[in-house]
Amino acid sequence: MAEILRIFKGLQTGDENGVVMTANWPNNEIMGENVIVPATPTMDAIKERAKKAEDDEFTCYDW
Repeated sequence: MAEILRIFKGLQTGDENGVVMTANWPNNEIMGENVIVPATPTMDAIKERAKKAEDDEFTCYDW
């Protein structure tokens, strides 16, 4: 039952925020409860996201 609830919570979080869950979310060994934000379609959005990462609004593991 715990696994079903974990999957359900992950699907809800992904759907509500437009993000992707990591393997073993929220107990991932590297990223913990963090999620993956999908790629952006424009250069302006990429620059905006890079600025937010520099301002520590979120953690950027890799581009």
